[in-house]
Amino acid sequence: MARPRGKRERTKCGKQKRQAKTVALIDRGHDYVIEKRAALIDGDGRDELAGYPLGILFARRLILRGDHKAGKRYAALSAAVWGSGRNSPSYLGKIVASVRNVDDPIPETDPLKIEASMHRARHQLDEAVAAVRALPSSRPFHVLENIVVYERPMRFMDSERRRSAEGWRADQADIDALQLALGTLAELWGMDGAA
Repeated sequence: MARPRGKRERTKCGKQKRQAKTVALIDRGHDYVIEKRAALIDGDGRDELAGYPLGILFARRLILRGDHKAGKRYAALSAAVWGSGRNSPSYLGKIVASVRNVDDPIPETDPLKIEASMHRARHQLDEAVAAVRALPSSRPFHVLENIVVYERPMRFMDSERRRSAEGWRADQADIDALQLALGTLAELWGMDGAA
C-alpha cells in the first residue's frame, strides 16, 4: 500500500512544493560594526586605523609610527608585485593604491615605464623579504605576511572569545615577532620609528 498524499500544494509534475523556511535575519548593522571597531582600538570606531589589523595595532600603540609606515610600504610592494592578498576591498587596499601612485606612479600608457616600475617594486620587495628572512627565526616573516599582506587579524582582536594565559603569551610572541619584522623594514628603508 502506498503512502497517502500530503496536503501541500503541488507543482505541475505532481511533486509537493517545498515550504520556504522562515528565518529571522538579524541585521547587526552599521552601529554594531562601529561599536566593535571602537572596542578594538579603544577609541573612535570610525577612525580609519580601525579598518585593518596593522592600523589596529598602531592605534593600540603596539607598533611605532615608523613600523606602521614600513608595514604599509611592504603591503604596497607586495600588492604591486603579486596582487592583493585579499578578495574583498579594504581600507588598506586603498592605502596600497595611494602609496603605489604617490611613491612610484605607474603610467598606464607607456609599457616601458610600467615594466621599469614593476622591476623596481620587485627589487625592493626582494630586498625586504631577504632582510626579514635573515632574522634568526622564520616567525617574524610569517606574522608579517599574515597581518600586513593578508590582513588576518590576530587572535586577541576577537573580543568575544575567552583567552587562556598560554593564548595571551602566544599573542605577545606574535606581536614581538611583528615588531621585529617591521623594525627591520623601517631600518632598511630609513623610516622614523617614533611613536
